[in-house]
Amino acid sequence: MTKILERAGLSPWKRLFHSMRSRRQKEPEREFPRHVVCAWMGNSAAVAAKSYLLVTEEDYTKAMTAEPTPPKGTETGGTKSGTARRSKGHAN
Repeated sequence: MTKILERAGLSPWKRLFHSMRSRRQKEPEREFPRHVVCAWMGNSAAVAAKSYLLVTEEDYTKAMTAEPTPPKGTETGGTKSGTARRSKGHAN
């Protein structure tokens, strides 16, 4: 892999294989449940969380530029006072 990057005029980065595997674990988790992605990758959820699902600069940038989301229950379906009703069976 390093030779391919060098032939392309690119500098290989540290932990190349780990970085690629981390990216491959993280991207599908935006659309699929973790247990599914872990089955595809051949690792456990514990390994994924510890080794691959790390916060990146891209995550910070996205958080800083994202539109704020209103708190749950205030978009629609809340009571007149703006607070959501509790379901029966939940403790107060």
